[in-house]
Amino acid sequence: MLDQGGQSFSYSNDGYALLGIVIERVSGLTYEQYMDSHIFQPLGMKSSFFDPPSSMSGRLVYMGSM
Repeated sequence: MLDQGGQSFSYSNDGYALLGIVIERVSGLTYEQYMDSHIFQPLGMKSSFFDPPSSMSGRLVYMGSM
């Protein structure tokens, strides 16, 4: 451990990848399906998604390198 619980935060890509695998195995859904049905829809997040539909192409902003 880096610190006592609740004392600091440390981001880990590997940790979030592992969390996605756990969610898929426990729920029986893909990570994308789980996030949509348990997070995005209940919170009314209509513009949050993993693979945007082509109908939203005019509303998308891409930030990153190609």
